[in-house]
Amino acid sequence: MKVVVVPSKKTGALVTAYANKPSFGFIQLSSETIEVGNGWLRRKKRSALVRAEVADLNVFISSLRKSDGSVPGFITVQEYTESAVPESWLKRLNQTLAYEERIAPFVKKASTGGIELLVAGERILRFTDYLMAGEPSDFDCFVQHDNGETIKTAMKAAKEGEGADLDGTDTEDGVTADTDADVEAAQG
Repeated sequence: MKVVVVPSKKTGALVTAYANKPSFGFIQLSSETIEVGNGWLRRKKRSALVRAEVADLNVFISSLRKSDGSVPGFITVQEYTESAVPESWLKRLNQTLAYEERIAPFVKKASTGGIELLVAGERILRFTDYLMAGEPSDFDCFVQHDNGETIKTAMKAAKEGEGADLDGTDTEDGVTADTDADVEAAQG
């Protein structure tokens, strides 16, 4: 799973400075793999933001980024039911936003604009992080939803032109993530 630095869609720069505090910023990382399971071939995508002082981000890129745009390490996924999210993750979120706005990019959904995935009626929140050492399987933590029938009903309705827009764009674990801009805004 190769991790690459993704240039800003607005500026093309690898490092994006925060408008309200330009000495700090972030870089966007992305990885993609192809896996086969249960007879299906699927592309699995992951993305993460790394925040730091702009000078440190520039050193990171200049010293570790290879000619193909990749950096060492991997992006890990950690999922939790809403009541079990560790305080360390909650502290990373933008505290100036209302709770629902703060967590919106992290709520696991069946597809873009799709139905929230639940366990015993509780939402699943999905976080990603970039790590430079180890194996993703040592850090990944997934929560299996139990509202599959609700999702199947909605997908059937969408196919018949009666329901939500469920376009099936997949990311890791078959779930469509919100945009990195939404994630960046929620993380402050």
